[in-house]
Amino acid sequence: MNWQNIRRCRSGVLFSATLLLTAALWLPPASTSAAATPTTFSGQATALKGSLLGLGPLVSVDCKDSAAQSSTICLAATQSFSGATEINDEASVLCYPAAATPANCAVTAPDLTGGHLVLDVLHASVVSHGNKSNAEAYVAQFELNVPGATISATALRTTAEAKCTNGVPSVSGGESTTVTINDTTLGVSQTVEAPAGTQSEQIPLPGGGYIVLNEGASPGRAGSDITVTALHVVVPALGINLYVAQAHADITCATNSCAGTNAFVTGGGFIDWNGSKAHFAVAGRNLTAWGHVLYGPTKLHVKDPMAKVYDTRAGLLTDPDSTKFHVPDAPSPDTFQGAAILTWKDGLGAVLGQVLVIDMGEPGRSDFFEILTTDGSAKAWGTLAGGNIQMHGKC
Repeated sequence: MNWQNIRRCRSGVLFSATLLLTAALWLPPASTSAAATPTTFSGQATALKGSLLGLGPLVSVDCKDSAAQSSTICLAATQSFSGATEINDEASVLCYPAAATPANCAVTAPDLTGGHLVLDVLHASVVSHGNKSNAEAYVAQFELNVPGATISATALRTTAEAKCTNGVPSVSGGESTTVTINDTTLGVSQTVEAPAGTQSEQIPLPGGGYIVLNEGASPGRAGSDITVTALHVVVPALGINLYVAQAHADITCATNSCAGTNAFVTGGGFIDWNGSKAHFAVAGRNLTAWGHVLYGPTKLHVKDPMAKVYDTRAGLLTDPDSTKFHVPDAPSPDTFQGAAILTWKDGLGAVLGQVLVIDMGEPGRSDFFEILTTDGSAKAWGTLAGGNIQMHGKC
């Protein structure tokens, strides 16, 4: 096969050949209210995994999911948890594949796909405690070249949620997903009901095989487990079976339980800034050095920022740090679900940068992101044009 003239750029950006990767962390359980039988969770999230081009083992970076060890490629995957009383895990990779600027990344990985695969800003997280299990995955600037087709997407994100309400489990997950095959843009929305309570759509590829959008998604149904994949690419003739942005959550309900005292924020997406899409991904735990901040335009990758989480808008506005940001006015009605400021410093304790994220409810188009670095290299803000911010841990 001839794979010449593969496009290596999207939106005028030359993607780096190197990877940034962060270690995931499973923190000890936080205290919860007494329960006769505690609520337990399972969960897992993966930015990208699967078999690619029928080759042997290729790339495994920050892939802690044992079930994916037989994959030929696996990037940014959390551990697969089962029966846990609390889960706090995250993984992130800045870019793939390699090029001439390894200084942008801490880990170098060669391009072993022959230029067929290009992507940027990969994020996966699982946060489960109290009465809810959440998993999410995000991939930006995805491009895959197969015979007869170039499959691309500006942003692929999916979520999976399993929760207990009065001891009864229910699940939901998925997000409006759009991809372009050659010059044709196709999409499926979570709001469009499909058979069996899901919103997924299978689309044939010109050169053989097919893709599935929003595989396994549902706006809400009875049940205790759900697995959702934003994009599933299958080309049997080439041995391609690739999952992009996959999230799994399940829950076993207790008869009496309450969320722990710790609060978390996770999310990924993009804002429109200076005429282009500024992709980001965040994960943070209240008053704890945990998680990450990724910002695509400057290739910023911060590990273990310190987060402060706010349950109310008033609480956010009373913090002097909030005056540094362009906090949006409250709409009517105010759907504020929570906010967080994530801060990172140098070895001497000087602030290097901060991020503000605000969760304004679903589907996320009113959520807010702002980044401000001390050296001025990153400064952008706005409501989300794609993606979602999620607060976790409220009782």
